[in-house]
Amino acid sequence: MTITVETFTVPEGYKSFANNSYHHHYDLLGRGFNQNKDESVKLVVQDLRELMAA
Repeated sequence: MTITVETFTVPEGYKSFANNSYHHHYDLLGRGFNQNKDESVKLVVQDLRELMAA
């Protein structure tokens, strides 16, 4: 499984979105927002993993 993360710079910091290549979860989209880019990426991956586990 591959997780793809896209991060965008917004006035408030960084906004990230993530999806994965697993065919049963292709429609899930994780979201993360933080003033720190690395933290935004961590949050988005965590959000996606929680969605996949639900």
